[in-house]
Amino acid sequence: MKITVVFDSLEEFRQHFGTTCAPAEPVKVWEPEEPREDAAHVSGMCPTAAQEPEKEPEPAEEVPFKEDPKPAEKPAPKAPRVEDVRKDLAALNKKAGKNIAKELIASVGYKKLTEVPEGALVTLQSLIEEEEKNYA
Repeated sequence: MKITVVFDSLEEFRQHFGTTCAPAEPVKVWEPEEPREDAAHVSGMCPTAAQEPEKEPEPAEEVPFKEDPKPAEKPAPKAPRVEDVRKDLAALNKKAGKNIAKELIASVGYKKLTEVPEGALVTLQSLIEEEEKNYA
């Protein structure tokens, strides 16, 4: 880190450091640096009176905001697995105290749970949820 301090006079320097002795090294007076080659691009940043400001780029056409044509759809519920339906049926039978599972499977049109296809498992699951409300 480099810190540069500039004093207007030697007396100001001495007052700042609380000494009346002359410094060991002569105080270097700050002088502006010569323009560097790598700073050439900076010279055009602030226009002077002699320079004419560059034309501002034309603004891009504003595109009106368009909403998605499709509204956000809720993801379709996953089809229940046979194992999950079997657990729910067993829990419902326990709550009811009788074999309601057999009646619900028959209401879907099958004799055994293993015969129920995946598409009908969704319907069976909804029937189980409705029946659970009766025994809650």
